[in-house]
Amino acid sequence: MTEIITKFRNAQVFESEAKALVELEEIVKKEIILTDIIEINTIIGFTVKDYHVTGICLKECRLTALPMQIQCFKFIQVLNLAFNKLQSLPDFLFLLKSLKELHLTFNKFTTIPESIDELKNLHHLNVAENNLSALPKSIGNLKELKILNLANNNLNSIPETIGNLGSLLYLTLFSNQLSSLPNTLIKLTSLKELNLKINQFTFEPDIVEKLRDKLIQVYI
Repeated sequence: MTEIITKFRNAQVFESEAKALVELEEIVKKEIILTDIIEINTIIGFTVKDYHVTGICLKECRLTALPMQIQCFKFIQVLNLAFNKLQSLPDFLFLLKSLKELHLTFNKFTTIPESIDELKNLHHLNVAENNLSALPKSIGNLKELKILNLANNNLNSIPETIGNLGSLLYLTLFSNQLSSLPNTLIKLTSLKELNLKINQFTFEPDIVEKLRDKLIQVYI
């Protein structure tokens, strides 16, 4: 059965997704604005392609839980939930297999679930400005990941599986509690930049010089 296409905020959208957008507006008590692209300065908005919602930005909405309506957007590629009060991610999030960008900055996360590796197409993961004390080993299974921002957390170690991120270009570990680094970082063959400033290193780890020898820009 062919799904009905309807209009929402001047966009032609499949009816089930339009209904989910209406319900989201009721939850956040704000108008979700149609935009061409979700940029860093976007506060609240959505993008559409081929009648499907492909991006959602719900910054500064005081969310304490991810609304279940998000699971209706099967073709979503960008999800920005920065500046909320989220502490955990629901299982349904990991069914969104098209997701490429997940922005969770300025929330209240203390952990990232092991099931993060179900987001096989994730290119950009930003979990800066939270309360993370550890990372799941499964993070090393995100083979398409290019940008990983973990700045301003409480990480005291990095799993050795980080070395499996062969596509990673930028790794930001600025302002954590790190005193050592896994030698597997040398396996990051695509890495261009590593930011290690404001951590707990008493001396420069040996791996840093090896990374510089590979012409990787390291800030420490």
